[in-house]
Amino acid sequence: MDELELAKKAVRRGLLTEDQLREARAFSEGGRSLVAVLIDLGYLRPQHLLDLADAPPPPAPAPARSGTAGWLLVAVAVGILGMVIGRGCASTRVRSETRIVPAQVRSPAPPDAPVGRALLARGNELLGAAEERVAKEPTPSSRTEAALTHASALLEEALRPASGLPREARRQALFSLGRAQELTGRWESAAVTYAEAMTEYAGFTEARLGAARVKLLLQDPVAALALADQVCSEPSAPAEAFLVRAKARLAMGEGVKARADLLSARSRNPSLASEVNRILTRLDDSSR
Repeated sequence: MDELELAKKAVRRGLLTEDQLREARAFSEGGRSLVAVLIDLGYLRPQHLLDLADAPPPPAPAPARSGTAGWLLVAVAVGILGMVIGRGCASTRVRSETRIVPAQVRSPAPPDAPVGRALLARGNELLGAAEERVAKEPTPSSRTEAALTHASALLEEALRPASGLPREARRQALFSLGRAQELTGRWESAAVTYAEAMTEYAGFTEARLGAARVKLLLQDPVAALALADQVCSEPSAPAEAFLVRAKARLAMGEGVKARADLLSARSRNPSLASEVNRILTRLDDSSR
């Protein structure tokens, strides 16, 4: 079954719309893989290939090897993906900041390349571009939020056992998902994701700092202070940790200690001077 027939079969089974197929076919001109484009756009998921190819489900795991079924699913899905696509997924960029289109064709991926790594790479690419726009926008635009939502979906898919994401890559995926959730205002979800990252990976400084930021946004300065304290105690603590701790202390009425943290944040990272100075001005005004 060629790629077009596979895509038409997906339409018949309700996994794909005609409009999505037409869009993907336009993007796949020039030798790009149609199925790879559909997956990269988020219109198809890797596990859909199992249904479309009418492959039998993987056997149930033996009691002593509970992780066997997940890896069998990965092996079957990757095998089908390799037979259908025959080459690596095309990388993509944001077009009009809401529609993701393939930008270039990558070199063919190794036959055993896990689907999870491709999903993680694409999710991080979207997240990085969105973070750059967030830094320039007083309030995230709907276009930026759409990119972050797409990134979250890819990262969540990468974290599923069936994606085959290795443990060392899962660490980054958890942090990136937490950050995407944080930037879209899903603070409760971000708190859960950061907590999972800290539980699985001891000493995960970035996740701990992310959790401190989210706790502050959730109006829990006590928890934010405890988390920021742990980060600030590290020899190479980032300047942002002192800024977050200062905000937590201000919320708790600890103005003197907050001022010391603000000055530390500014001296460690001059790019924070503008924000720190605004907070110091408000602190001075309130103490008069």
